[in-house]
Amino acid sequence: MSSRLITLFRYLPALVTCCGVTAIGQTVPAAGTQTEQSAAAIQSGRDQLAEWMEVQKIISQEQASWKSTQSSLQGRIDLVKLELDDFASRLNTSETNIKGEETRKANLEKELELANKATQSLLDSATYLEDELKKIKGILPTPIYTKVQALYERMPADKRQISGGSAGNTAAGVASLGGRAAFIGKVAADDLGGIF
Repeated sequence: MSSRLITLFRYLPALVTCCGVTAIGQTVPAAGTQTEQSAAAIQSGRDQLAEWMEVQKIISQEQASWKSTQSSLQGRIDLVKLELDDFASRLNTSETNIKGEETRKANLEKELELANKATQSLLDSATYLEDELKKIKGILPTPIYTKVQALYERMPADKRQISGGSAGNTAAGVASLGGRAAFIGKVAADDLGGIF
């Protein structure tokens, strides 16, 4: 039942009384003069009708205020939803970037592991070559020995690892041929770095 109907039923007895009819259809008995009763009933009905109109006015204002507040709240809710969607999008982008960086890091770690294995393999090969050169030192013909004598002199008597690689080997080759060469290296925090 709507609030207007409830309010109308509240004031219905006064409206009926002012017209001289009871709720069940009987005439109201006269008490005192008829004019006084009618005037009092009419005034009572007017007062109640004015109060009813005031209540309706308040209800109408509250409904308008509620609609305005509801519209404002809906606008705020929509803004919050947009901000949440934007945040979720940025979070998703960040997660994708993190996954990409993790993949890149894993790939770099694999490459580093392969480079370390290759370095160790080269060191093992160099050690093997030095041992083989030392074995044939005594059987080399004099002209060949004379050309490689500087190389033999640079080979350490004891087996130890020294920095170099292809850059170091090139510098050593240039120097052995009488050129000027230098080698600059950087020590890493790994097994070879500890040795150097």
